[in-house]
Order: sequence, then C-alpha cells, then structure tokens
Amino acid sequence: MLYPIQLDALNQRIPSKQRATLISVNSMFFSVAMIVMFPLAGAMADYWGLRKVLTVIGLALLIFILYWRLAEKEAVSMNE
Repeated sequence: MLYPIQLDALNQRIPSKQRATLISVNSMFFSVAMIVMFPLAGAMADYWGLRKVLTVIGLALLIFILYWRLAEKEAVSMNE
C-alpha cells in the first residue's frame, strides 16, 4: 500500500533527471525489505498467530504514518 503512495510522492518532488535512479534504488530497497519481512512475519505468525502479527504490523504502520505527518507539519511550519 505504501509503495504506490511513495512512488507518487517521488514523482512530484524529484526532478526527472534524478528520478529514474532514485526510483530504481527505492525499488531495490523495497524488494530487500520484503525479502526480510515476509519470512520474519511468517515465523512470528507461526509462533503468535497471524491475527496478532498483522495487528502489530498495522499498529507499527499507523504509528509511522502519524509520526511522518507530524514531521511534515513541523517542517512546513518551520519554513513559513
């Protein structure tokens, strides 16, 4: 879910000359993260159960998004 949002944000903020390289590096890091996260989530789901693992992942994502929004608002208010 975050990948298309992040890609759109990159397309809006980065000049086209650097965009291709940045998107390629971003895609590589996304792939590496998924290679690590999927087996880890599967192992944790075997131990604690899928519902608990997905709840924890969702809560972590929610906290990250809220923190990101606060950081963006703070950056905007500092620039004004």
